[in-house]
Amino acid sequence: MKKVVIILSVVMFLSSNVFSTTSNNDIKLVLSEIVKFPANVELNCANNIALISFDVDQEGYIRVTEINACIELKKYILKQIDGYKLINCCGIANNSYQFKLKFTK
Repeated sequence: MKKVVIILSVVMFLSSNVFSTTSNNDIKLVLSEIVKFPANVELNCANNIALISFDVDQEGYIRVTEINACIELKKYILKQIDGYKLINCCGIANNSYQFKLKFTK
């Protein structure tokens, strides 16, 4: 089965005082649902790991700020999550996040 495993929340920068760990877990869950293993993408990455930095704006849209991965994964991840609208984003909006994703088959 192809899947994406979110290994670690590396860094979380808060731009507001309202945040809970439940919200961080919700973001991990959303990422694991929208970023699946790229079955139609030929990966030439040594370890299939990506470090993703993104902001969630006031309206709940994900804005990718940086992706550290091989070029194939960068393009794929950017297409999947940049501009994705989160529903019920109270508590996670106006924050920046970094996650480490490991793609496994």
